[in-house]
Amino acid sequence: MGYLVQGGAPPDASVSTDKVVDDAITGAKIADDAIDSEHYVDGSIDPAHLADDAVTLAKMAGGTDGNLISYDTNGDVAAVATGDSGQILTSNGAGAAPTFQAAAGGGGFTEGTLQSPIGDADFTGLPSGTKMIVVSFQGVSQSSIGEIRVQIGDSGGFETSSYSSSSIKLTASSDRGLDGWSFNVRLAASDAQCNGQMILALMDSATNLWSASHAAGDPNARSYVGGGTKALSGELTQLRITKSSGSFDAGAVNIMYM
Repeated sequence: MGYLVQGGAPPDASVSTDKVVDDAITGAKIADDAIDSEHYVDGSIDPAHLADDAVTLAKMAGGTDGNLISYDTNGDVAAVATGDSGQILTSNGAGAAPTFQAAAGGGGFTEGTLQSPIGDADFTGLPSGTKMIVVSFQGVSQSSIGEIRVQIGDSGGFETSSYSSSSIKLTASSDRGLDGWSFNVRLAASDAQCNGQMILALMDSATNLWSASHAAGDPNARSYVGGGTKALSGELTQLRITKSSGSFDAGAVNIMYM
């Protein structure tokens, strides 16, 4: 003989699953906070069942300090590695992840280290993407008549030939100097001192073609102007200030680049 308990369970307090009608249990019959994650099927929570703005920072997995979240070439979430201090995040175009790079291309001029050119004054390690260099001279003089030479180079070393360059000393009797070894500043006087700037600018990155121009003067009523061009075999990485003869005996030089 069976029993029927209104609003309650059968006398033995058990109901097998084959006694439950399909779709009989509604959400109203499930207690709040009763279903644990162990009852979920793996991968069963899809985007359609995840509320907007539901994932907070606290719910994200930990990562590396300074990394940024991006997407890789497969469209999957990926981390952008932390750069060095002073670098900027740079797009590498479609199909490549962004990277942190030096800000030489647009972050303003970077000042080099002042040098007194008793010997050659070399400025090396110029960063990739450098497009302009300003060479400054302060009272630079030589022990004998000649030229101040500015040579540029790439990873293969300084280039010492194939410059198209000239400079003229402007006085009552002008003295012009042609130079295929460098961008030259024509001093042509034993007591000459060079005060001024030479500006080098990248003309064509495809051929690494650079142009140079300078304007300088000295305390003895002489002025120096000139210019030239030079193509490198690779990207510029260094610059040297040297001389055609004798030695430097006074003055200082420095560069700024960007």
